[in-house]
Amino acid sequence: MARHPRVRLAEIHAIGDEESMEPTQDAPEPERHEPSSNRGAVAALVVVLVLVVGGWFLTQALRKNGNIQDCVASGRTNCAPINQ
Repeated sequence: MARHPRVRLAEIHAIGDEESMEPTQDAPEPERHEPSSNRGAVAALVVVLVLVVGGWFLTQALRKNGNIQDCVASGRTNCAPINQ
C-alpha cells in the first residue's frame, strides 16, 4: 500500500491562488512566561506583620491594665503610676 504525502488543506484549496498558499493555522508561538511577581506575597507579609505588631501592643496594654486592676482588687491605694 502506497502512502500519499500529506498535503495541507490550505494548499489543496489554493491551486492557482498564490495569496492563499499560507497555512490556515499559524505556527504556535513559544509561550512567554511573565516574570514572577511577588506583590501578593509582599502584601500578605506586610499585613501579617501589622497584625503581629498590633497584637503585641494590645497584649502589652491589656497586661498593664490587668496588673493595675489586680493591684486595686487587692486593696492597695498606690496602684496607678504617677507621671511627673
